[in-house]
Amino acid sequence: LLLLLLLLLVGVGAGGAAAAVAATDVRFMYGTAWKRDETAALAARAVQLGFGALDTAAQPKHYDEAALGAAVVREAAGGAPLFVQ
Repeated sequence: LLLLLLLLLVGVGAGGAAAAVAATDVRFMYGTAWKRDETAALAARAVQLGFGALDTAAQPKHYDEAALGAAVVREAAGGAPLFVQ
């Protein structure tokens, strides 16, 4: 739910995430696992460096979901589409 909300906040409309950024359009994904305390800073830096996707591996015990969401909103708002899985 949080990721869906974030996608809507960064400009992905009713067409859904797949319409904005197809997974096949992304060459490199930044993985958030095992970076719990540094999630926001490292995810923000990855977006700044041009990563087009963030991979959470659906493992919230290994990253801070709220911090990732804040980084996505801060770094991707008004910019290029960002794929989050």
